[in-house]
Amino acid sequence: MEVEVISRECIKPSSPTIHHHLKPHKLSLLDQFAPSYYFPVLLFYSGSQKYSDLLTSGRSLNLKQSLSETLNLFYPFAGKIKDHVSVEFNDNGVYYVVARMNCSLNECLNNPDHRNSLQKFLPSEAAPFSVPIPGSHVFLVQETSFSCGGIAIGVSVWHGFCDGIGLTSFLKAWSAKAIKSSESETIIPDFSASSIFLPNDTNPTEANVVSLRSRFQRIGIVQTRRFVFDARCLTRLKDKATSTEVKNPTRVEAVCALLSKCVMAAVNRNSRTCKPTFISNAINIRRRALPPLPNLSIGNFVWDTTILSTAMEADISRFILEMREAIAEINEDFVRKLQGDGGLAQIYRLIREMSEDFDSVESVEGVEHVSITSWCNFGLYDIDFGFGKPIWLPVLTSNGMKREFFNLIILMDSKEEKGIEAWVTLDEPEMVALEQDSELLAYASIDPPLMLH
Repeated sequence: MEVEVISRECIKPSSPTIHHHLKPHKLSLLDQFAPSYYFPVLLFYSGSQKYSDLLTSGRSLNLKQSLSETLNLFYPFAGKIKDHVSVEFNDNGVYYVVARMNCSLNECLNNPDHRNSLQKFLPSEAAPFSVPIPGSHVFLVQETSFSCGGIAIGVSVWHGFCDGIGLTSFLKAWSAKAIKSSESETIIPDFSASSIFLPNDTNPTEANVVSLRSRFQRIGIVQTRRFVFDARCLTRLKDKATSTEVKNPTRVEAVCALLSKCVMAAVNRNSRTCKPTFISNAINIRRRALPPLPNLSIGNFVWDTTILSTAMEADISRFILEMREAIAEINEDFVRKLQGDGGLAQIYRLIREMSEDFDSVESVEGVEHVSITSWCNFGLYDIDFGFGKPIWLPVLTSNGMKREFFNLIILMDSKEEKGIEAWVTLDEPEMVALEQDSELLAYASIDPPLMLH
């Protein structure tokens, strides 16, 4: 079963004349240090009617019209990449694909072969983690209808333009327009990042944090597994993580700590000694500034904290304590030093210190790295375009493909309230070891069947 593309077009702001005299949108300094690839969000909706051309065309028309209205405020999403410092507008609009699949949503998502090839629900021009060139669209959309009346909304955005919270803000604004909610009038984006974190025209990406991470990349058969923690198991896990030093661990902290420990054990299983492992955690700095930056700030407002672990048998409570201590260093003083004319020098200093830390623990067998990103509590399961809330939000990967990769953990809320889906990417032999970890399996299920209702 393949996806059939019905149409391709560009959706422009409904009032384009107000943007004719806009200058190119300038990226901030933090944008310049963000990964330069497309990252996706894919939302599946069950729908409530059988497939028909009338249903599909009416639903599609409303999605396009509400998107066009949303772009009046979120206009840089309708632009194209000009260069490493800006996005330009030439009435191009958002690239929009309409497609359909001749099967039910249930048939598709409960078939492992289809569940491993979810990229087909995204525009082919913006495959996950592909790097766009100048002239490429910043934001792309694909709507795919199923024979049961279900629908998939797949979007890809250039990471150099915004982070996950920025993309979520846009999707919430678009869905509010689609259902004509009064909330849409209160969602006002803030595009002032480049006046706070001053960009550098010399393109400083040769010192990019991502380039620093590349020392940990290797080529292998990428294996991604979905580990699901339900609310009951998370309560037990949080109890296990509680100690005299760690009070009230959150569900995200508990899952991060357990997975860090188990992934370290899997990675080191075939080593004669335990490799030192750096565990990085992406932190939203909006609320850590003083005064806090608006939650609707669009751009990249993320910095990685890093902790070093050298013991596979470390207690998960200790992991949480170390993560909290590292995150506490991302405070108002830290954010202030990234602002203004001294921002670039501060980033260079931080990257140099990080590189020195890596070098200082490099062992005979090397040093490992585990990268953690959490999308929990973003509210993605509340996004309703008029046909109910999403029934599933998978994380897209290149499962089973041979490519460059590094050890990665992405956390996403599950459909079940207070549950978490952890999507873990490792090399094939290491994933085999992780799937057999008894401590992990005491709290998580591996790729359980989806509850599509």
